[in-house]
Amino acid sequence: MPTYRRPLNTQQLAILTTLARFRFGTSTLLAASLNSTQRSLHKRLRILVEQEYIGKRYDNSYRLAGRSAEYYLLDKGIAALAETTEYSPRFLKLLTKDSDASDRFIRHCLSILAANTQLKKLYGNELQFRTRSDYAGNELFPQPLPDGYAFIENPKAKVRTHYFVEVLDGTMPEPVMRATITKHIDWYDEDNWTTDVAYPTVLLICRDERLKAKVEKWVLKALDEAWSDNVQFEILLRTP
Repeated sequence: MPTYRRPLNTQQLAILTTLARFRFGTSTLLAASLNSTQRSLHKRLRILVEQEYIGKRYDNSYRLAGRSAEYYLLDKGIAALAETTEYSPRFLKLLTKDSDASDRFIRHCLSILAANTQLKKLYGNELQFRTRSDYAGNELFPQPLPDGYAFIENPKAKVRTHYFVEVLDGTMPEPVMRATITKHIDWYDEDNWTTDVAYPTVLLICRDERLKAKVEKWVLKALDEAWSDNVQFEILLRTP
């Protein structure tokens, strides 16, 4: 006789959706993102792992390095989302490759999830954070797509304060990081931002003070060489 299992509850679906949006997560980052306690989150993660909705990356090398376990969606979790979300079949198929993701890709995904938590602490819970998973195929945004798009709505004033988010966490070489900065300027200068809304402020989140100092110089140089001064940058230091 097959074992009866309850349908996924709201909290479990929230974990699956967060992993779809950010691709990978640790218990600490997921708890912060979902406003959950570590104890409750651990229990939900354990059940989802046992029922094979999500996978868990953890071995002796993680323990020796003091590295937290990393979670990602398995086929069963992806199938569950296919029934409850509006994600495209193409995107859901892409998620099936996460079990073979590179260490660099995983670390960058975790950095973006950490940025989501950091920005909500900085700007308040009214801030909405979107990832590439949410706006895949958007032709208005610069290419390659930014790591994140964050915004705060003011319904009374009918104003949206918005940001493009780029996480510079050491998972990419310096030329790529510099290109990440100039792509926003080039996108605007080449008239690809085809809307009357002001270009979002570009938030550059740096892993440490040393990189932040470099990024500040790169930004000044890029702006000095730009045609216009309509792209604004803010440089933040990543918080632990």
